[in-house]
Amino acid sequence: VRKQEKLAGLAYFEKTSATSRCLRYFVVNNDFRGQGIGNVLLANTFAYNPEITKYMLWVGTYNSAVNLYKKLNFVQNIFCLF
Repeated sequence: VRKQEKLAGLAYFEKTSATSRCLRYFVVNNDFRGQGIGNVLLANTFAYNPEITKYMLWVGTYNSAVNLYKKLNFVQNIFCLF
């Protein structure tokens, strides 16, 4: 997403199967935070890809986007192998 001729935000989903995607990169420029750009980026992806049944991501609980992910119905699932 570009705004005021600047890169305002970016969301990149990697195809992991025919019906699933993994969010690999998601950033919103500090100058544009709090304007709903992240929400629009993710919501538009979901709306334009109705055939995708599963979206995944890995994120630390310290990440400021965790609340946005929860609002968009991502479910926390902790599974680690060491």
